Amino acid sequence: MKKNLSAGIAIILLAGVTGAAYTQSPLSTENLYAKTFFESNGAPVTLNENKDTAVVLPAGLNLRALKGFNKMYKKVSDAKWYNSGRKGSMVHFSNDAARIVIFYDKSGQQISSIRYYSEKELPFEVRDRVKSKYYDFSIFLVTEVTVGDITAYLVKIEDKTCWKTIKVLDGEMEVTEEFDKI
Repeated sequence: MKKNLSAGIAIILLAGVTGAAYTQSPLSTENLYAKTFFESNGAPVTLNENKDTAVVLPAGLNLRALKGFNKMYKKVSDAKWYNSGRKGSMVHFSNDAARIVIFYDKSGQQISSIRYYSEKELPFEVRDRVKSKYYDFSIFLVTEVTVGDITAYLVKIEDKTCWKTIKVLDGEMEVTEEFDKI
């Protein structure tokens, strides 16, 4: 009974915050992002410098994930949050020249991330390793996957005849995809 009452109160508070967010800013087709929100005691908490942005929190979004995200990425204006129920949540956004997706567990701890970017953002040692073997190829996309403290790079390359995906992990390279151009 107590759990149901607490869940009901949380839903009402969240609905109130969501309703207040829509009334505080002009309507637009863009999502409204979680920059300011209300803690359980109802006091407003600002988590970054962008104080004029309205608030919408997806149901079940962990406060720890939101605080950690805003501490690490202070100047993000296009973050879109999604809740995946029992598994946790995710956020995707742009930062500098990269497109980033971060996954959080249900307790709000970051568990993994995926970054998409071009050749110029690729770490020198990874770029050098790929280009030394595939010197006639150009790099057109990098997908950096980090789980815990392990990072793998999926480097998309092409020449006149084919496309390849090269996985670089712990200094080892492996071709994971290869397609001929017609």
